[in-house]
Amino acid sequence: MDAVDGGPALVTDLTGADCLARWPMFAPAAASAGAGAVFALPLHVGAVRVGVLDLYRARPGGLDGDQLADGLLLADIACALVLDAVQHERPHPDGRRPEPASLAYPQVHQATGMVTVQLGVNAAAAA
Repeated sequence: MDAVDGGPALVTDLTGADCLARWPMFAPAAASAGAGAVFALPLHVGAVRVGVLDLYRARPGGLDGDQLADGLLLADIACALVLDAVQHERPHPDGRRPEPASLAYPQVHQATGMVTVQLGVNAAAAA
């Protein structure tokens, strides 16, 4: 839930005391399955978060800047593909195939921001 509510959640050691205290069920289960670290990257369209991409590493350790940038890029690509697939599942009244989803509508993101401020709601409700 951390990555859905905020930015990336980067857990470099699933056996660390702080990790075990925070996630007493998940951390031991993930470690026993062979994960040493987990990186949860948010999937979002503008300010609207739609999911999380979880990446696991066998050994404890962090991501360097390039690895994190690559992970965030993969999260953006995964989000675009998921939204595109969902868009193609929706039937059109005239039977036409919908156009691929685009994440490049700055006006939508600007309007979402304006609605969040004016109505005092979160971005998901504003969208």
